[in-house]
Amino acid sequence: MIRNYLKIAWRNLLKNKLYSFINIFGLAIGLTCFLLISLYVLEELSYDRYFKDTERIYRVNSDIKFGGADQRMAVSSDPFGATLKKDYAEVEQYTRLYTNNSSRFIKKGSEFLVENNCLHADSTLLDIFLLNILEGNSKKVLTEPNTIIISQTAAKKYFDNTSALGKTLTIGLQNPVEYKVTAVYEDMPTNAHFQANMIFSFANITDYR
Repeated sequence: MIRNYLKIAWRNLLKNKLYSFINIFGLAIGLTCFLLISLYVLEELSYDRYFKDTERIYRVNSDIKFGGADQRMAVSSDPFGATLKKDYAEVEQYTRLYTNNSSRFIKKGSEFLVENNCLHADSTLLDIFLLNILEGNSKKVLTEPNTIIISQTAAKKYFDNTSALGKTLTIGLQNPVEYKVTAVYEDMPTNAHFQANMIFSFANITDYR
């Protein structure tokens, strides 16, 4: 019986080709749009879910009114985090991320390569953003000047494997500085608000301002 139904349906499709084409094409377009919109929404809702306790992490923005001008920026002053933690018991921990001038020249062999997505961070970074550490002690990273933690991709790029703990990287064309690798972390996913191939100690922030 089902076979007969299919035959009748097929004959009707052939009999009304234009009408059938419009209906099938419209249905296909509708389903495609629905799937694409669903994938987009799921991608947006998945942002930063890589990090644990994302509902407890907040970014502090600035709303500045001065001389009749109103500026809203996704940044804040350096002392703001420490002040919030001192004055508000609700603030458990803070970390600062400095991303300006995020490109660095990294020496590999006899040449310098441009590395993008570099930033500076406090040693409290891993108290908030729980990166998956492949090598190193997460409690001791970025506590000293001239230290750096790098992604597994960066480790493979500059050391040909992920065993980079304790090794050094020479950063900068003029007045190059050596940084000691204190940890290697798993690559961050693309659906994160910040990406970093290399994270430098905040103690060296004045070298790049």
